[in-house]
Amino acid sequence: MILQLCLFSLLFPMVFSGMTPHEFVEKVNEKRKELAEKIQLGNMRELIWDKDLAVSVVDSWKNETLRNKENVDFVNINSFEEVLSSLNDSVGKDRQNLIEYSTTYFAPFLAPLHDRIGCSEVPEENAYHQYCYFTPIAPVKEMFDNFGAPGTRCSDGYVNVNGLCRVVTTTTSTSTTKKVSPIKEVFDTFGAPGTRCSPGYEGVNGLCRFVKTTTTAPAPTTEKVAVTTVQPSTKTSDVVNQETTSTTTAPEPTTERVTVDIVQQITKTSDIDHQKTSDSDITTPQTSADDALSSGSTHSFLDIFLFFMFISFLLY
Repeated sequence: MILQLCLFSLLFPMVFSGMTPHEFVEKVNEKRKELAEKIQLGNMRELIWDKDLAVSVVDSWKNETLRNKENVDFVNINSFEEVLSSLNDSVGKDRQNLIEYSTTYFAPFLAPLHDRIGCSEVPEENAYHQYCYFTPIAPVKEMFDNFGAPGTRCSDGYVNVNGLCRVVTTTTSTSTTKKVSPIKEVFDTFGAPGTRCSPGYEGVNGLCRFVKTTTTAPAPTTEKVAVTTVQPSTKTSDVVNQETTSTTTAPEPTTERVTVDIVQQITKTSDIDHQKTSDSDITTPQTSADDALSSGSTHSFLDIFLFFMFISFLLY
């Protein structure tokens, strides 16, 4: 029931007054701008329709706090047209008469420091009455004391837009939201299907498909260490073997072999001497006893000499 009442209250002005809430607020801003130019108000703010304030009207009615809602200014109206008609009269007044006019119930629509408005109809005394809430709350009489060229005396957080001070809205969000274009702006980009896609979209079969971008962590880079095994070539091995073979020395002859050679040499020498002696005997058969003794001495001396040489060689 409450939800139906809220929906009915929000749609009621559009059905019975012939204009939407946003259209109504746009016309109210035109009157606020005219007033700022006439009496030179430098801090006249732009009104914005606030749906939450409109719902708050219904919640306050349910809680029986409709007329004493905290932190809002409120006014009870019959219709949007009646408000606009009264604003036309107020804009034509001079500054002094406007201050006196500020005590009327239409004054909040022209109060310079109001920047948000929300209206809803609620049942009251067997009829529907429309209430409007305004924020921020401020006494009407104190609002008309900041004079100057329109839009030149805006407060911090506001910017001059065509003579009205528009609030600068800043939103902080951790999630990414997609901007939805108004329907009027959708049909203003003509061309072959899929050829006029917005950034972040790609043409697929004549339609613009959203391109999902994923960020992947780069794979760890591993350095490959090349291990080279050097195999010795066959030729090098052959050369080494050849050199080894060529430099191999024969083992030294043993002492026994040397001894045999010396004995053989002595024997050969002795045989030669004996042969010479025999030849001498054949040539000179008659040898004196002195020659024989001399020859025997010579052979004995040579044998002794060779013997000592043999002993010396062994000792060495």
